[in-house]
Amino acid sequence: MLLGPMLGVAIGLIFVYLILGLMTTAFQEVLANFLEWRGKQLRDAIADLLSDAGTASDLFKKVFGHPLINGTAASEYPSYVPSRNFALALIDILSDASDAPIFSQVEGALGQLPDGPLKEGLRTFVQDAGGDLDLLKSSLATWYDDAMDRLSGSYKRKSQYFALACGVFFAVFLNIDSIRIAQGLWSDGALRTTVAASVADFSGSNSKGTTSATITGNVDQLFALGLPIGWIDWSNSKIQDLQSFKEETALAQAYDEIAAYFAARGWGGGLLVVVGWIMTALATSLGAPFWFDTLQRFL
Repeated sequence: MLLGPMLGVAIGLIFVYLILGLMTTAFQEVLANFLEWRGKQLRDAIADLLSDAGTASDLFKKVFGHPLINGTAASEYPSYVPSRNFALALIDILSDASDAPIFSQVEGALGQLPDGPLKEGLRTFVQDAGGDLDLLKSSLATWYDDAMDRLSGSYKRKSQYFALACGVFFAVFLNIDSIRIAQGLWSDGALRTTVAASVADFSGSNSKGTTSATITGNVDQLFALGLPIGWIDWSNSKIQDLQSFKEETALAQAYDEIAAYFAARGWGGGLLVVVGWIMTALATSLGAPFWFDTLQRFL
């Protein structure tokens, strides 16, 4: 008897978290592209490889400006550089275009570099290659790949923090309280049926848990479920002015509605709302792919 309602509640919550995850991903992509996060972090990672004591070296500036790295980028911060391109660009910069073999040119160029960890590291690669230019290219490419793996780990951690911050924002701004949603789904069989139908439609049209909808479209989809979310009953004629924000009393009315929302619940109920927000934020931080896979298992 209880299994059906329990599954309905679980599926409803998972679907909410999935939509919030999609909203977070879309927002992060927009912000990352606008601020060029990936490109700037890639530039900093290459600078760390080719600089000593945190100072940008001439070698870094020349390599980063090489056509194989930055020649085809739409901006000054390329978001991706293949390891082979990095190795070829570095060897090209270290070459002096003389008639000597390339490997010998690189050895000679290393002698001109200032003493430090960078010079010692490159000299180790040259010595290990033993005159084999292909082996030197492979070593430099592996060195670069290792740095990119560390960069990917760092970017992933920052993305998780960003997702958590977005989860907090969405939970509070849209009043998405996991406890309240669960209570609403548990007590309303018709609501569970409506949500289940929406989940089935979404799952059937999204094989990988992706969507082309905008953040606004995701919000509309979320509110179209009829779940107990949001601060205000928009059908209330008393607050219709909020939809246009043309009236001076609009913000005051919004404040009154929010104050009344907490006043009706008392201290205990208000604390539960905060706990529900925290649950929503933590769930959102797990990301849309996680919740899409979980939803598929439940279905």
